[in-house]
Amino acid sequence: MPIYKRMDRYLTKKIFDAAGVVNKYYKVCRWEYYNKVIEIIKEQFSDSKLVCELGPNRLPIINNSHTIEIESETCPTYLMDATITPWPISDKQYDLFIALQVIEHLTGAQQRVFGEIRRTSKSAIISLPYKWDCEGDCHHNIDETTIQTWTGCEPNETYFVGSRVIMVYRF
Repeated sequence: MPIYKRMDRYLTKKIFDAAGVVNKYYKVCRWEYYNKVIEIIKEQFSDSKLVCELGPNRLPIINNSHTIEIESETCPTYLMDATITPWPISDKQYDLFIALQVIEHLTGAQQRVFGEIRRTSKSAIISLPYKWDCEGDCHHNIDETTIQTWTGCEPNETYFVGSRVIMVYRF
């Protein structure tokens, strides 16, 4: 369960800032790309009824979305290691799947995980670090070629926000 109950459908700056006080993870340049993702959802996916988020770290973008987490402290919908496939989720169960700054951490399993995202959802929004120079780190030098290898398909739309890339897929 998220650490803050929200009446709004979408994460707000006020909730985001409050989370930053409790959790330094959210303080480091994240609102800019979170806000862009929220804009994309409002413009293109506002009718999405069932949404799943992979690894939202206590603060999903969509209030009451289903979540996949590896740790139980957040009371996720699915408590599981996303790299173990197939997932216990029906084909095209979700209207929208969101994975922000998480796929790069699934070393060696990105293709399998994205395959499950495609199988279980009708569309997806992912964000990744873009061309970061951090040798020996899972964030290092992720570019279009790397992303294409992981996803096996071209995004319908691509946005660059700071040093991150946001990609929208419709399956």
